Amino acid sequence: MLRIVLAACVMLSAGQTLAASQYYIQHAAGGKCTVSQHKPNGKSEMQVGKAFKTMTEAERAMKSAHECGY
Repeated sequence: MLRIVLAACVMLSAGQTLAASQYYIQHAAGGKCTVSQHKPNGKSEMQVGKAFKTMTEAERAMKSAHECGY
């Protein structure tokens, strides 16, 4: 019984890690930047910086990015 409970705990914690969201700053052709959960395609939208763990972190970075005109 203890093995089943431990296995369930391990599976739950692994699932939460895999489901973690990432946020990206996208720079479109028109010069406008946005925050998105989808990675830019590299053609019509370019990624600015790295992937961020929270939306707040991505928005803060977007405001200081020179590519975004801030």
